[in-house]
Amino acid sequence: MNAANRSGHCNADWQANAGPSQILNRPNVCEIQRTRAQTNTSGALTWTFPIAYGAGVIPNVQISVEDGTAGAIWNQQITAVSNTSVTVQITKTTSVSVLGINVLGVAASPQAYVHLTVTPP
Repeated sequence: MNAANRSGHCNADWQANAGPSQILNRPNVCEIQRTRAQTNTSGALTWTFPIAYGAGVIPNVQISVEDGTAGAIWNQQITAVSNTSVTVQITKTTSVSVLGINVLGVAASPQAYVHLTVTPP
């Protein structure tokens, strides 16, 4: 018996599945989750995570838009996020020629593929 066991204490081991070093009631920690999905014609998308995070856990969300339109500017907004899902809204601004002058206008249909990555906080 080593010194740690003689005193009745031992170091906790996150990887231990049994024995005195096992951490009881440890939280279920989700790894990185990713998706590539298309928004609707209004530019909205709600994604339900394949693996929910613990109650009250709000993950970090990163968004990127996949589009080959030259000169397009995408604005992305997270409109709702919980431990089970995220909702995003995208808008697309493009250059429009009005009477020979180029001005920026909001695209009528900002549908595109988005890449979403969520990670634990």
